[in-house]
Amino acid sequence: MKVAVGLSGGVDSSVAALLLRRAGHEVVGVTMTLGRAGEAESLAEARAVADRLGIPFHVFDFASEWKRCVCDYVRTTY
Repeated sequence: MKVAVGLSGGVDSSVAALLLRRAGHEVVGVTMTLGRAGEAESLAEARAVADRLGIPFHVFDFASEWKRCVCDYVRTTY
């Protein structure tokens, strides 16, 4: 079974990916960017986890959606 794991670079998502891989699943690491400060470090950590586990890693850029659906909404309704 192919499984996508949201990798943050932290312990929980890293162990989840490892356990799924050991259980025989085809694991793919995914994460999203929101255009926030400090993202580069956590993105690098997530990529390092994927590299160490030998799994593909994909980054999805949701910065414009985050700004439009969350930031702008909060700003106009607050």
